[in-house]
Amino acid sequence: RFTLLDTVKSKRLWPDILRHLGVELAEGDRSIGFDDAATMRRATLQGIGVGLVSVIDAEEDFRSGALVAPLGRDALSDMKPEEVPGFYLVMPRGHLRVKAVAALHRWLVQQDWGSDLKLSLPKPTPLSD
Repeated sequence: RFTLLDTVKSKRLWPDILRHLGVELAEGDRSIGFDDAATMRRATLQGIGVGLVSVIDAEEDFRSGALVAPLGRDALSDMKPEEVPGFYLVMPRGHLRVKAVAALHRWLVQQDWGSDLKLSLPKPTPLSD
């Protein structure tokens, strides 16, 4: 038994992953939700439970020896794309005045994300400057 760590906005992630791995949640299994991924990662590093961290953070933690991947690094690589969590660029509209932010936003809007994932995803909404 392990305590599952997640972010409060990713409550579906563990059930999807456990189903993918063929593991059933037992009654009494514990989970702790954190407000953000950075806090959840710190809790994972401190041994409070099992967390799901980004690939970049995981690789850094593997290299340092702070974390291990008990099921292997590719255990989730064949998950259905619709079960993989999505990420969104959010910011106050005024931040588009920063050239780098505006360039990133333009690039994101121009990408055809649906074809990469073989899904029908909503297209990012272009914002006017």
